[in-house]
Amino acid sequence: MGSSTSIIFLFPLSLCLALQPLLIVALESNNNTQYGTQNGSLLDKVCNQSKDKELCFSSFKTNPESERTHDLTSLAMIALNITSSNASNTLEYITFLRKNSSLDPVIEQSLDDCTDNYMDASEQLDDSVAALTANAYKDVRVWVEVAISDAQSCEQGYTTTSGKSSWLLTHHNNIFRKLCYNLLLIMNLLAHK
Repeated sequence: MGSSTSIIFLFPLSLCLALQPLLIVALESNNNTQYGTQNGSLLDKVCNQSKDKELCFSSFKTNPESERTHDLTSLAMIALNITSSNASNTLEYITFLRKNSSLDPVIEQSLDDCTDNYMDASEQLDDSVAALTANAYKDVRVWVEVAISDAQSCEQGYTTTSGKSSWLLTHHNNIFRKLCYNLLLIMNLLAHK
C-alpha cells in the first residue's frame, strides 16, 4: 500500500510541477498581448515615450528584471527603487561635499538646505512604495511630484542666493528629476490601463 499510494499522490504533484512553466508562459503571453508588448518589450514602449530615452534605458539596465517584466506595476516599482537609490546617492554626495571645511557660506547653507530637500524626497519615495503596493496611483503621482519639487528647491536655493545658473548639484538634481519624470510616465500609463 505504501508504494502505490505514494505513486498515486506523487503523480498529480509532479504533473502540476511539470505543467507550471507552461502556465507561466501562457500567462505572460496573455500579459504581453494585454499590455501591447507583442512587438517589443514593455520597457521599450515606456522608454520610447520618455523625454530622455537614453537615461530611461540606461537606468533600467541596472535592474535585469526590468527587461523581462510585462507588468506596468512591477516596472513602476523598479523605477521607484532606481529613483530612491538615486536620491540616497545624492544625499551621500551632499554629505561628502559638506565635509569640506573651507566651503563658502552660501554653498554650505545651500548644501544644508539640499540635505533637507533630499531627505524629504526620500521620504516621499518611501511613501510611494506603500501607495504603489496598494494601487493608490494618484498618491504615488502626488508624492513623486513633491520629490521633484524638492530637487527643484535644492537647485533654486543655490542659484537664487548666489546668482549663478548652476552648481555642484545641478547634474544630480537634473538626473533625479528626469528619473522622477520617467516614474510619472509609468504611473500615467498605469492610470489609463
